[in-house]
Amino acid sequence: ELKKSPLFAISRCGIELAHSNFWKWLIDIEDDKRNHPFIEVFIPDFYNNGYSFPDVKREEWHRDLSIHYKDEQNNAYCFVVESKIKSIPTQKQLDHYKDKIESAKREKFGGGVLTGIVETLTPKNGWKFLSYKEIAARIKYINELQKVNIGNFYYETIAQYAKDLRNIYSMGTHLHYS
Repeated sequence: ELKKSPLFAISRCGIELAHSNFWKWLIDIEDDKRNHPFIEVFIPDFYNNGYSFPDVKREEWHRDLSIHYKDEQNNAYCFVVESKIKSIPTQKQLDHYKDKIESAKREKFGGGVLTGIVETLTPKNGWKFLSYKEIAARIKYINELQKVNIGNFYYETIAQYAKDLRNIYSMGTHLHYS
C-alpha cells in the first residue's frame, strides 16, 4: 500500500523532515471557525483549555516543530515536537530544547512530545512519547470530525496520510520485533 501512495513517495527524501513538514501544514489548516483543529493531535483539549494559537514553526533552533500558543492570561508558551526515526533520542537533547526556550524568557516551555515508531527513550521533564500509531489515530479522528469544515481535498489528503503513517508504524514495529 505504501508503494502506491504519493505522500509516502515524497517522504522518502527524508522521512523525519517529511513528517514534520506535513504536521506543520496540518496544524496550519483552519476550519470554518478559524480554529486549527489538528493542533490537538499534539496538544489534546487545546481549545477546551482556553489556549489560542499564534504560530507553528519548522526547524526553529533545530527543533522539528515549535508550536507557539497563549493561555487566557496571555502568557506565551512553546510546545515542541521532536521526531525520531533514524537517530536515537537523548534526554540531554530534549532538556537542551527546554532550557533554550526558558532561557530566552520570551515564553515558557509548554511541554513536548518525542515521536517515533517505538519508544526507545522514556522522556521526562515535561516531555512525553507519542507513537506514530497514536498520531495516525488522532489525525484520523480529528479528520472525521472536521470533514465538512475543511473540504474534500484536505479530507482525502489527510485520510491518506493517516493511513500511510499507520502502515509505516506497522512496518516499523514488525521490523523492530522480528
